[in-house]
Amino acid sequence: NGRKNIVYPELVYRFSYNNTNNIQYPLEGKSFSAELLCNGLGKKSDINLMQLKLDAAIFIPLFRKTYFNTRVSGKIFLPRQQPFIRFRGLGYNDKELLRGLDEFVLDGNAYGVVRTNLKRELLSTNATINFLPKHFRKIPFQFFVKGLFDAGYVKNHYPGNNKLVNRWLFTKGIGLDIVSYYDVNISFEYSFSPLPESGLFVRIKFGL
Repeated sequence: NGRKNIVYPELVYRFSYNNTNNIQYPLEGKSFSAELLCNGLGKKSDINLMQLKLDAAIFIPLFRKTYFNTRVSGKIFLPRQQPFIRFRGLGYNDKELLRGLDEFVLDGNAYGVVRTNLKRELLSTNATINFLPKHFRKIPFQFFVKGLFDAGYVKNHYPGNNKLVNRWLFTKGIGLDIVSYYDVNISFEYSFSPLPESGLFVRIKFGL
């Protein structure tokens, strides 16, 4: 209504459980997280939103140097009609993403995503850098080749011209992961999407 600012309270409760062998690049174990967010204080507030996000993952060693993992995540918020800034779906960060559709935003009232990887360790080695302090000269590296498959659905009651919502989406690809100490993880992924295009995506994560 022509207003230039809105003030509202926000309450967030987050729960996180992680029982994996490595938080940044797990190969074995399981994790779970939940987030309940409340904006505003009921219908009379400028913003009135209740949102629930869930994320669960399992990491399974299949046999020597071969691993499988799957992650299921979802979000829903009510009421349906929200200001644009609160109307977020997939595509805003690497945890809320269908790989291969990195360049697209899929806004909606709710979404569900399943992401799977089948990977095998190719090489585990050390590189020596002599000018570093003694305890840091040997840098470990692990190389994993992987196949990936994602599936997701975004529900949008006001889709406009976004043809990627209100339909099942499937992406697939192959990749190479490089893992080092200090929780450094570099991924090269070549992904195929439902669109008539494919692409190479590079992802870099630091645990520090």
